[in-house]
Amino acid sequence: MALRIIMMLVCSGLALSSYVVINQYFNISGLSVILPQSLGMLYSALVINLKGKHRLRFSPVLRNLFTGLVWSIANLALFISNGLIGMAASFPISQASIAIACVGSILIFKEKKSLYEWLAILVGITVLMIGVGMISLLKP
Repeated sequence: MALRIIMMLVCSGLALSSYVVINQYFNISGLSVILPQSLGMLYSALVINLKGKHRLRFSPVLRNLFTGLVWSIANLALFISNGLIGMAASFPISQASIAIACVGSILIFKEKKSLYEWLAILVGITVLMIGVGMISLLKP
């Protein structure tokens, strides 16, 4: 079981890294990658839906539409900033939004967290922000 989880983490890490690196490697601008990327994501979602046991229902799609639109704006900003300030600076900065999303979602959804859970969340956010800071120092 642990090996399966580790393999999933490795695969997702490689996929996330290649998601940003491939565009930089081939000098593809942020704006020109959006349409092919969107079509690929739509196609993938349809294939996953067709292979799944549950069929697509319209109400969950509507509930998640706003989230997808916000993500697409953030994604576009990431690809544009890659071209402007470089991937080494823009990607870690984009990941810093995890701190805002983590605490914000807990507050918005009024989730109850124990002191230990809050401590773990704050330690994780602190480590994340230290990493972002250290990476930003590497950029000349």
